[in-house]
Amino acid sequence: MHKFMEIFGYCMAGIYVVLGILCMMLKNFDYWPKNIRMIFGMFFVAYGLFRFIRIYYKNKEEKRNLEENV
Repeated sequence: MHKFMEIFGYCMAGIYVVLGILCMMLKNFDYWPKNIRMIFGMFFVAYGLFRFIRIYYKNKEEKRNLEENV
């Protein structure tokens, strides 16, 4: 179950980054002003990167704790 949650977390981080890039680049959101699209896009990209980094260091710490306990 732990490995599934790790993979799910990475996938969600990637989805946030892709969503942010799409929000900034696609013209489908023309009903939003460009500056609002950029703000939302940067927020999603930053949040996705934040989640990715947090998951990475959390898993790194857990692996190190498992190695110390063996």
